[in-house]
Amino acid sequence: MQRFLTSLLVMMLYLLSSNSSAQQFESFRQVGDVTGLAAGTVTSITLAAETAELSYFNVAGLSTIYDVDLTPSQIIRDRMPVFMPSADFGNTQPSMNLDAVGFFTGSLFDPNDPDGDVPAHWFRMTYYNGIWSGAFRIADRIYSIDRSRRDNIVEVRSTPSQNKTLRPVRQMKVTALIDEGFVFADSVGDSIGMDHVGHIHALESIHVMEGMMNDSLGITLSLDQLIYQSSTELISPANWLGNNATSFGIEDNYASIIFAGSQVTGIHTADSTDSGYKHASLNKLDFHQFSTAHQFGRLLGIAEEDNTLQSAQNPLHAAHWNKSQMTGLLSSLPGPPLILTISSDEPEVEITETESINLIPQSILDSEIVESGEIVESEGSGNTDSLAIGGGLLQNDGTNSNPEPMQTPAASGGGAISPLLLLHMLLLFSFSRRRATN
Repeated sequence: MQRFLTSLLVMMLYLLSSNSSAQQFESFRQVGDVTGLAAGTVTSITLAAETAELSYFNVAGLSTIYDVDLTPSQIIRDRMPVFMPSADFGNTQPSMNLDAVGFFTGSLFDPNDPDGDVPAHWFRMTYYNGIWSGAFRIADRIYSIDRSRRDNIVEVRSTPSQNKTLRPVRQMKVTALIDEGFVFADSVGDSIGMDHVGHIHALESIHVMEGMMNDSLGITLSLDQLIYQSSTELISPANWLGNNATSFGIEDNYASIIFAGSQVTGIHTADSTDSGYKHASLNKLDFHQFSTAHQFGRLLGIAEEDNTLQSAQNPLHAAHWNKSQMTGLLSSLPGPPLILTISSDEPEVEITETESINLIPQSILDSEIVESGEIVESEGSGNTDSLAIGGGLLQNDGTNSNPEPMQTPAASGGGAISPLLLLHMLLLFSFSRRRATN
């Protein structure tokens, strides 16, 4: 089954399961600095099928139950290319092609007041193997659900973001490369850890990072592709990129993010001895949902500053970048094709099918209608004109005397009159009128 149906299938299977399969979170733990937090906070969240329910205690001391409409993510999209590994990669997991994984974004609304205001929010959630995880923002807090935890505790971090529109103005594409050391990782001395599904943790960290970049920096990511490569190939990421970037279409990517077990770590930028392609590398030893954002922030050249994701002391105590960091970053970003500008002036309209074009050959338009009712053919039987009939194109290029129509989707509703039949009716009507006037 094609992966664009995967998210729908996952959610349908989940919906058909019992209501007891819904995950409810009611325990919250504050992480890092809590100075300046407003009174509003989430007191519980229940994640189920295609919706979630969230209880929010606002600044006025009132509790509101919000619904969350979860939809398949366009950051890690269903039809994203996945390059599976070679046979020496090890025993592959069934989920490595992402058929069984769902990535979702979400929209908050009040069912009792659909037109009312809601707190600023975003959701970057993952559903896999009956477990929900990911991160979301409500008002001035970012809540994270770690797949590795078994205590259902939600970590809470503050954010000073005043962004309410969450409409990015820039976009960059990245590629993810993952080796077997990361896929089959189990955290240090931990029998739980990543549970040999390190690729789920890796992709979720990119998804969560996009939410924070969109919020704090006005930049959205698109994961261009996922590539599995053996650890022997990724020992030297710069060499691998230099040799393979063109064949994998990475040339217009801003950077590659490499999850490579414990072989490599750190960031790499283009210089005279490099491949010319930026990449950030992460290992399994100290991996966390926010580790990718911290490393990618270093790759972007975001200045170090306490109480942000670029804090040198404890970057995992924060889940945002501030305005001064954003200002410094925007002054140094490259132009197209590495960074694309997004226009939000006009709504984006998705074109689902091409417009039917009805072309009538000039030979028919120029022909005369004689009293006998016959159509005098124009000279030159091998004309290069084309005739569209019912959405299918009949094309005569002078070399094929029996052209075949292109297959087009069947139209619903029925009762349509083809252009050829309509033309025939018009000719008969014109002829009968001429005979009547004579």
